[in-house]
Formats: sequence, structure tokens, C-alpha cells
Amino acid sequence: MANKAIELKNITYFYPNTSAPALENINLSIDYGEFIAIAGPSGGGKSTLCRIIVGLIPHVYGGSLAGEVYVDGVNVVDKGIKGVAGKVGIVLQIPENQIVNLIVEEEIAFPLENFLFDIDTASKRLEDVLKDLEISYLRYRTTNTLSGGEIQKVVLASVLAYKPKILILDEPLAHLDPYSVRDLLTLLYKIHETENLTIVVIEHRLTELIKYISRLIVLDRHVIVDDEP
Repeated sequence: MANKAIELKNITYFYPNTSAPALENINLSIDYGEFIAIAGPSGGGKSTLCRIIVGLIPHVYGGSLAGEVYVDGVNVVDKGIKGVAGKVGIVLQIPENQIVNLIVEEEIAFPLENFLFDIDTASKRLEDVLKDLEISYLRYRTTNTLSGGEIQKVVLASVLAYKPKILILDEPLAHLDPYSVRDLLTLLYKIHETENLTIVVIEHRLTELIKYISRLIVLDRHVIVDDEP
């Protein structure tokens, strides 16, 4: 196993056709098992950092990226998304955009099929994640009838089913009511504790989140301005 879950060295990135960096001279090291929040104002570079970690930048977004990125020992700059597939799970800010199936059960099983899990293992993973996230009652629902909070849990289930080492959530609290915020954070903390899962939450709403995390990193004007436990 690699020494670090995530390691960024001297990262500077420009989006296509821009003259100002979206991130500048970023150095960041995240250990296995950490529960981290990356916070800061809108436009500060949080989502850009997330895209770099999962290989979307530069392989999908283009632009100019300097520096080194390693995720579970994989050189993401060289390998891209395929290099971290199965190692990293991501829940986007708008999780509806990740839904590709009409039935909840099929949605959760979809990545297991893509990663070629055998039928017995896939079936057990499906049952386990439905139980762990307490969404068995959604199993046969159509995905287009789910609430925002339910969609988020289904997408999270589809990611957790293949047991990634690292989970990244981009602004997961943005569209949730206070009850759903506490529900999601309690669930994430439980998963973190039981699975020793490395969790990185990109978020600017910290009132509730701060109670659960072990480390806070603040991005502002494209640089890290604070990093503390």
C-alpha cells in the first residue's frame, strides 16, 4: 500500500483559455483513514482540487496542469480516471447527474457490473449497502421519483458498494435541509469509523460538518491558506 492516500506536489493549474491560475502551488498530503473538509469561498478552487484528485483534470477538462498527483500510489496525471477507478469514489454536487438507471437496485448494482464482480459477491455487496445506508425501502423505486436526499443516498450506495479506499463528496450539503444534513453527516461518520475509509468533503457550510471531521483545509484565492486539525 502507498504511504499516503492522496498526495499533491507543487500543483498549479490553468483552465483552458485563462491567464489566471485556478490553483497555485498546492502541496497537500492526506493519510489513510482521515476525515477531512476542504472549505473556502466560491471560486476559491475547491471543486478544481476535487477534479484533479479524481483525474478529471486535465484528462477531461483540459488546460495546463503542473506538478504531481498521487492517489493510493497511482500517478493520476499520467493514468487519469482509469488509474483510480475502483480506488476512489465520488459523489458530485448534483448527484442526479450520476444516475444512469431507472430502478434503484439497478443503479447500485451498475458499478459492480462494470468492475466485473461475480454474481454472488455483487449480490452480497448490494444487500449490505442497502442495509448499512438504511435504504432497503428504496430498492425497487424508480430513480426519477426520489427526493434530493434519497438520490444522494442512492448515489453514495452505488459508490460504497465497490468499497473504494477514498470517498470524495463535492458540496454534499448544498441542497439539504438541516435534518438531512445531520442524517448524512452521521452516516458518513459511521462509515468512516467502521470501514476506516478516507473521506474528503468539499464544502463551505461548516456549522455541522466541523463536529465530525479530524482536519480542516481552507482554500482561498486559489491557494491553501489554512490547514489544521
